Amino acid sequence: MSGMAIEIEGLRFGYPRRPVFPSLTVSVPQGMACGLLGPNAAGKTTLMSLLNGFYKPDSGRIRVLGMDPWKERVALQRRLAFVPEHPFIYPWMRVQDFLAFYARCFPGWDAAMARERLEAARIPMKARFQSLSRGQQGRVSLETALARHADLLLLDDPTLGLDVDTRHALYRSLVEELAAREVTVFFATHLPAEVEGLLTHVIFLREGRVTAQGEIEAMKEQHAGPEGRPSLEDLYLKLATEDGHAA
Repeated sequence: MSGMAIEIEGLRFGYPRRPVFPSLTVSVPQGMACGLLGPNAAGKTTLMSLLNGFYKPDSGRIRVLGMDPWKERVALQRRLAFVPEHPFIYPWMRVQDFLAFYARCFPGWDAAMARERLEAARIPMKARFQSLSRGQQGRVSLETALARHADLLLLDDPTLGLDVDTRHALYRSLVEELAAREVTVFFATHLPAEVEGLLTHVIFLREGRVTAQGEIEAMKEQHAGPEGRPSLEDLYLKLATEDGHAA
């Protein structure tokens, strides 16, 4: 697998009276796990929305798996899976009904894999989504997305607000998926310490601008000092926060 899964050149986008990206240029290689790291309000969720084709850019160029997400959204959705911070699932829907609904929306979706993983996580199939804990809801959202076997997995801080055990369980599912095949993962978060073992590449974002991007190991070598190589969290504090402190 070669080439770029995500290519953005000179992207400008903003909301009324609130500009977000004055001129954004980033790239994510295919088959890699890339983190989008930045503090709150850096533009991570907005960028995920643009990659999904939810918003039209003001100007610039976006290509996701070689497609324009705004103009070719339907075709693109067949090849990517998105896990948002807050799952898009009707609260009254039962888990088993959601799985059936998902299967109708995405032909080829691996229903057996999703059910097996959710049952292993002790998610009650007959429970309504609104009755599940925040951690259980996140697990349903992630496992159904992984069962798409999509070429690109977009994750928008899906572990935010979850307890430690649940976060680690979700990370294990991601590790299994990455080991099984060459899926491209683009993971937006502001918790670098927890995802360091998952990622090969990183993009640091602050106030809508990229402060650094590239291979994590190369960045660690570049910023190594007398005390040795920095951790990903050290790089985050140095490159993604204005004052060098956690956001």
